[in-house]
Formats: sequence, structure tokens, C-alpha cells
Amino acid sequence: KHLLDRWMKQKEEEVARMNEANQWAQELLESQQKQQFIAKIQAQAAANPINLSSLPTSLLDRQQRRSQIQVQVPKRIRRHFPASDKGELNAIAYSWNGNVFATGGADKAVKIWDAPTGTVRTVLSGALEKIMCIDFSTNDEFVLAASNDNATRIWSLQQGRVRHTLTGHVAKVYSAVFSMDSTKVVTGSHDRTLKLWDLNKGYCVRTIGCQSSCNDVCMSTDGLLICSGHFDNSLKFWDPKTGEIAHEFPNIHTGQITSVKMSPNGSHVLTNSRDNTLKIIDIRTFEVLQKFRADGFQNALNWTRAGWSPDGTYILSGSQSGSIFIWNVVADKIDTVLKGHKSATTCCSWHPNGYNVISCDKNGQVVIWD
Repeated sequence: KHLLDRWMKQKEEEVARMNEANQWAQELLESQQKQQFIAKIQAQAAANPINLSSLPTSLLDRQQRRSQIQVQVPKRIRRHFPASDKGELNAIAYSWNGNVFATGGADKAVKIWDAPTGTVRTVLSGALEKIMCIDFSTNDEFVLAASNDNATRIWSLQQGRVRHTLTGHVAKVYSAVFSMDSTKVVTGSHDRTLKLWDLNKGYCVRTIGCQSSCNDVCMSTDGLLICSGHFDNSLKFWDPKTGEIAHEFPNIHTGQITSVKMSPNGSHVLTNSRDNTLKIIDIRTFEVLQKFRADGFQNALNWTRAGWSPDGTYILSGSQSGSIFIWNVVADKIDTVLKGHKSATTCCSWHPNGYNVISCDKNGQVVIWD
């Protein structure tokens, strides 16, 4: 019996050593694959640098001024007004030049507002269900809106008419974003796919199966990566040229990811989650750099959008209570909590010149902070 016990113990030790060796080999392989992909991305960026001449001069000027922007953290309400008579607002965004902002929600319309006065300039119709996401093209000629009617529409701001209707998803489209050169759009849907659309050709050029409902998407400045946040708590990076997954964080959060947002310098992604935390990931090394939480902060909705200040030194998100939480990224701590909404805040946007913030809530209210 003692001999049998010694033999069993020896076998258990051998199995443990083998498992340890297998784990080490797997970690080494994953590390090598990660380094190979990083090298591939760097090589692609060197071989195919973003064509700056294709970007609007005004955008280039704003990018050059970003390091000189004097961001002011808002402290008070400048204006508080209803922007929807049909219920909730799900999306709000400033244009790139900051002259206007757009809202969308349960009223199925995109409203364009004059930023200085807060008055409506244009109402863009066409969506058949709630608006879930809004984005401006970098040249400020177009605005898009993703909708629960399974489509994304793009309007000409000058003409006030639909320029493109992007159909092909078979479930709600929660997110859509322009590429930096405004020639492409990426959409993410609850049908568990992402779609890449070429606006010059007018149709979808790639469909990517992502195995989980997509709550938000963004694209790197150079167009070499698509990032998606999902219902299953995962964060995924994709190569848009091949549709293959570049890197995945299966459980980067313990709750579903409600937003992903590229940093102003194009090097980091900000995630927001129903686990009531936000994280910053370096897209060059695929490493989690920072994690943010705060007493009283509670992410209320599957589409609660977080954002950056234009210089990248602050992040912000709305909360269940209606408060806006602003963290200092450099100091790695909460900076300010703004109180003014009476219901859950769904989306926030920082003015590109850094001097104020706009936010919207489930009651259809907009607050301008300065």
C-alpha cells in the first residue's frame, strides 16, 4: 500500500510539472503571437502611413493645437433644457469644429443645435426607431446615426437630406463611427456582427462575426484597427483588411461593455462597463494601463457612453443618479462630480476647444456645463 501511495504521489507530481510546463509554453506562444502582431501593425503603419493630405486642413490644425488646449473642467450649469418630447435621449455629440452639436433618441430624429445659443438649427428625419449613436465626419459635412431599425443613416448637413442608408444588419445597430478620413464607416449590431462600409463605393465591403452582441465600436486614427465592446464583457480588436481578430480581452470587465472610445492622440482606448469601472488600454501593446471607479458611480445602461477631454487628460461618464463623473487621468483619481440631471445620464461630449461639456439623459433633457 505504501509503495502504491508513493507511486501515486510521484505521478501527481509529474502531472503537475507537465501542466506547469504546458502553461509556460502556452504563455510563451501567446506572448510571441502578441509581439508578432504588434510588429505587423507597426510595419503596416510604416508602410501605409495615414494620408494626412486627405484630411481637412481644419482637422489638421485642431490636431496640432491639441497639445496647446487649456482644458477647463466645468463646475456649473450654463443651460438646462428639454431636447426630446418623446422620451429618452441616447446620444449627444459635438461637431469637430464645435459650432454645433447633435442629439438623438426616442423621437427617431437627429436634431442639430447651435452650440453658442442652444437653439435647433435642423431636424433630420428618416430613422424608423430610436437613435442609439451619433457621429460627425471629420470634415463636418455629414452626421450619422445608428438606429434600432437595424440601419445606419448618413445625412448631409448642408442639404439636410439622407446621403446613405446602410442596411444589412438583422438586429438593432447600437453603434457606428466614421473613419478619420470620412470615407468609411464601421457599424456594430446586436446581430453579433460588425460591418465595414466604403462610402465611395456605397456598400458594405466586409462583415465580421464577433460571437457576441456589440454595444460600441471605434476605429484607430490610422485605420489599421477596429475595436469593439460586447455584451459578454469582452473587448476585441480586429484587422479591417482581413476581418481577423488581432487581440482579445475575453473578460476585461465583469459586466458588459457599454462604450469604447479612442483617445485624442490615437494611442489608447477607453472602455466603460456595467461593472461600474472604466479602463484605459494601450492599443500599441494591448495592455491595460489604468482602471477608474468612484463612490456613487453606477453605469445605468447598456449604451452609457464615456468620453475624453480634447487633450486626453480627463475622462468622463454619466451615472444612474444623473451625476457626471470626471476623472483626472494624469493624477489617476476622481476630479469632479457634476449634479444637474434628474435621471440616468446616457451620454456626454466635451467641446473640442475644451471649455464646456454637454450631456443628455433618459428624460430627454440636455445640460450644457461650463
